[in-house]
Amino acid sequence: MDENVVLKNLDSAIALRNLDLAIAIQSQPGNWDYDPYMHGLLNGLLFARSCITGEEPKFYKPPEKWKKDHLAMIGPSQDIQA
Repeated sequence: MDENVVLKNLDSAIALRNLDLAIAIQSQPGNWDYDPYMHGLLNGLLFARSCITGEEPKFYKPPEKWKKDHLAMIGPSQDIQA
């Protein structure tokens, strides 16, 4: 097998692994459901993965309420001073 083909396959595997890590982080509660931008970011990452693998993406539906709106109701955080 041509060395360039081996390196290209290795680069693709590394890129897919890195994409999977980004998806794992972005899909955590408090990230993807923080606001519409973060929701779209996760679905965009899932779409990118599907373009590479050919698999059907499993998009996340928006939550009933964004975390940013819930946090805004709580109020600003208080600095803790020692």
